[in-house]
Amino acid sequence: MYIQKLRLTQFKNHEKSDFEFCPGINCFHGKNGAGKTNVLDGLHYLCNGKSYFTRTDLNSIQFDTNFSLIEGVVDSGDSSTTLSIGLQPVGKKGLKRNGAAIQRLSDYVGYLPAVMITPGDISLLTGNSDERRKYIDKAIGYTNHDFLVALLKHNKLLESRNELLKQFYINQHRDMLTLEAIDAQLIPLMNQIHTTRKTFVEELQEPLFNVYSSLVLEEETLSASLESSLHEYDAETCLKMSLNQDLMAQRTTAGIHKSDLKVVLNDVSVKKFGSQGQIKSATIALKLAAYAYMKSKIKYDPVLLLDDVFEKIDDSRSGRLLNLISSSAYGQIFITDTSAERMKSKLKEVTSEKKFFNIESP
Repeated sequence: MYIQKLRLTQFKNHEKSDFEFCPGINCFHGKNGAGKTNVLDGLHYLCNGKSYFTRTDLNSIQFDTNFSLIEGVVDSGDSSTTLSIGLQPVGKKGLKRNGAAIQRLSDYVGYLPAVMITPGDISLLTGNSDERRKYIDKAIGYTNHDFLVALLKHNKLLESRNELLKQFYINQHRDMLTLEAIDAQLIPLMNQIHTTRKTFVEELQEPLFNVYSSLVLEEETLSASLESSLHEYDAETCLKMSLNQDLMAQRTTAGIHKSDLKVVLNDVSVKKFGSQGQIKSATIALKLAAYAYMKSKIKYDPVLLLDDVFEKIDDSRSGRLLNLISSSAYGQIFITDTSAERMKSKLKEVTSEKKFFNIESP
């Protein structure tokens, strides 16, 4: 399964751009600001239903226009599927598969997941726990619809619970029956999400170790573990134990929304003690390990998007990365670089089918 065609209409700086891809490695080269990364983001939209870089669709609509359209054709061998996403300044985005409207984003994602790797991804390790929970939840959610639905329900209930706790303080009155009713709905979702996350992290270990070893060729062991209060207590006990603190803080202080992913290199925290090279390599390893996890669940290759990786890691690591991703373990790949010569030189020994696109400034 691979993306055969892509059309971007009034999407960021692309007035109207058409592309026809090969199932192997597709390379975009051009000056900074020409729109290479925007093509990758268009592909991310097509696969995952949303932008990789911005939370609001409004930022993806070309200036002085009133809509954007991302369209693509996915070839699965014996048939093809047309995907389209329409963006407007107000209202819901229009999601379609073979012309049929899809009402919810959760029903759109998962058909052909994509993993993006960019220079800014080091925030996965250097940033706060929100980044790492998002990493876990995206990898699971793209291949597990039940988990995604449970997570969305949990987040809405958590928001209601926090608002109720604030109202307790504002009104100086505690409606404990309503709080108990919310908790009764929240508890099974918390247990379900925690169990699924825990299993994900366990399954991540082998590909994480293998990918990192392939990238650095040194005797370093990269591993990850899930940190959560639900390791010791079930969700009901966790909420009961934190109730007094929740009432004082006017928010929920314990639960799965506080979980974190601890990443260590030779038993030492990468976030606290890793060098820049180790952090970059560990970030790439986490992304490719998530790719391996998704592939094991959907039984075909997700799309891999690499933005300016040649400029941000040294030649030896970038060479090993190319050798790794050009193996049979990976499917269709999209890469951007400012230098056509550098890209062609690095890919010269790669036997996979390749196609090059020169992206010029509008």
